Amino acid sequence: MYQSLRREGIEVGENQVARLMREWGMKARVTRVYRQMTKRRDSAKTLPNYRLEAPRPEATNQHCSNDVTYIKMGRKYVFLAVVLDLFSRRIVSWRLGENLNADFSRATLREAFKTRQPALGLLFHTDRGIEYRAHKTQALLKQHQVRHSMNGPGQCTDNAIVVN
Repeated sequence: MYQSLRREGIEVGENQVARLMREWGMKARVTRVYRQMTKRRDSAKTLPNYRLEAPRPEATNQHCSNDVTYIKMGRKYVFLAVVLDLFSRRIVSWRLGENLNADFSRATLREAFKTRQPALGLLFHTDRGIEYRAHKTQALLKQHQVRHSMNGPGQCTDNAIVVN
């Protein structure tokens, strides 16, 4: 309303317009910007949370978890990806990078598989980030015969063990 009046050449203060609108019972309408998800993103599947039902790990290389943390360095952000063994609570692999994408996360996974060479059936738990749902990431996990588990929707604490 304020900007419309200004465009019309009417000298008026923003606070005065807000006060008058309140007095007259008027409310501003905000148009929502809605972007529909692309088919590519829709087709990236989400998986159930197998970790909730799985027994506690009894040795290393049975359960791993992965997460990405944003770190502010000066004026920009960098991303830290960590793969953690849930039995030993040791970091299996980590990577620091300027771009968060599926290639960045896959590189961290490849390093973890290379150093640890886990047995078949490793339970690998992540959040529902698109970098973990990407087709190439799913193919890498399938190649290593890893059972992939994801947080439930709205359950950010399911993966809190990585950032403790």
